[in-house]
Amino acid sequence: MLIMLRVAVSLLLLVLPVLMPWPAHTEPQEGRVALLIGNQNYTTEVGRLANPLNDVALLERALKGLGFDVVVIRDAGLAQLHQAVNAYARRVRAAGAKALGFFYYSGHGAADAGTNYLVPSIPRPPRQVSCGTSLSGSPRSRAN
Repeated sequence: MLIMLRVAVSLLLLVLPVLMPWPAHTEPQEGRVALLIGNQNYTTEVGRLANPLNDVALLERALKGLGFDVVVIRDAGLAQLHQAVNAYARRVRAAGAKALGFFYYSGHGAADAGTNYLVPSIPRPPRQVSCGTSLSGSPRSRAN
């Protein structure tokens, strides 16, 4: 089922620029900003993923074709996740009230008490493991 959904989304993204009533853009259009994060290089304890980098590469091509100014982050650690999400929020805010923002994350995630977290891609587990970057507030940490 997941494979069929992935294929359907991929086909839609490839065909979408062709079906749009406006021409595909090669230069970024004002107010269209995107952040794509693909984390797949996890330790075996966490579980490696096969497709996040492919997913963000496909979306990057499609969104650039639609005139988005795209930033792609691959295999981000915790600090890089914080920097990328904060920079994206500033870019959307600076683009104005009519800005069109697109955020996509492909990688492991977690939820705790109604808060969702993006799990950073780290080379090996440190002594203190952070749950990741919260989409709704400050990060939380847990000790091993």
